[in-house]
Amino acid sequence: MLFRSLGTPCYEYSGVKARLYGFELEGKKVLFKTTESGLWMGTYKADYTFGEDVSNSAPLPRIAPMRLTLGLAYQQASFSAALDVLHAFSQNRYNDNKGPTAGYTFYGASISNRIFSQGYKNLYWFIRGENLTNVQGFSSTSILRDVVPLPGRNIKIGLRLNF
Repeated sequence: MLFRSLGTPCYEYSGVKARLYGFELEGKKVLFKTTESGLWMGTYKADYTFGEDVSNSAPLPRIAPMRLTLGLAYQQASFSAALDVLHAFSQNRYNDNKGPTAGYTFYGASISNRIFSQGYKNLYWFIRGENLTNVQGFSSTSILRDVVPLPGRNIKIGLRLNF
């Protein structure tokens, strides 16, 4: 093969009988209301997936570890702001000869403002900062996980249209 002669790894995939289960939760809770009709909310997200080959009880490769996100959000009329913390646990169940993936914690912040609303259509401008402490993390689901880390500190500025 041409790729092997260039030193690029080749991968062969095949299906196996597998058992997969897990959960995903997401929610928010109003913590209190301010006198200016603003809302302070606590937010949370959690997800976990377990996967194994039923023929030999071996873990499936490239399964994401458990992740938890906690946040605090403020909303008043068309304006909103949020702070959040995402923690991805280490992934110690692997079957790809690359070993475990260390956990990491990312901090984020965002502000947005709705500038247009008509029925179900809403247009927002936003600024979102992610991984604000510039922690190095690696994705256990990536083939290149030992080579390419997750993005470092980054800022996104944009428009979002919901319809």
